[in-house]
Amino acid sequence: MNIRQTRFAELVASGIPASRAYPEAGYSGRGKNAAAHASRLVENGGVSNRIAEIQKETHDAVRMTKARKLEILEEIMSSRTEKARDRIAAIKIHNVMTGDNAPTVAVIQTGRSTLDEIKERAKYVVSALSRAHEVRGTPAIIEPTGACKLVGWQTEVG
Repeated sequence: MNIRQTRFAELVASGIPASRAYPEAGYSGRGKNAAAHASRLVENGGVSNRIAEIQKETHDAVRMTKARKLEILEEIMSSRTEKARDRIAAIKIHNVMTGDNAPTVAVIQTGRSTLDEIKERAKYVVSALSRAHEVRGTPAIIEPTGACKLVGWQTEVG
């Protein structure tokens, strides 16, 4: 790309209409003539790529990062001058953004047939793990007893 094309791309990316950016970039022509040439120049692969690059760079620079958003929320949370409702709202949003509001226990209600299927699958997995450890010559971490305790659930299958 030459200097005029680069300048044209910068002007268009900044929001100036192509027909106005054309003469401002150093090209001769005004009015309909400039509009026609500008339209063709915008379609030029190198120019259109540069316009897209500049727009992305600008968008990325303006876009607030997650880290910065968390910093702002933390400032609100710890501020003594903010209203209590604003501090609580900041805490709620902060928790959502960091995953601190995720449930720690999942309770799943299932019928007996589903629990039997889970128990059979667990036996298979335990057996496969045990065989894998035996092949490597290391002791098995899990003994295939046939019992299955579903960790995190309020159900035991024996």
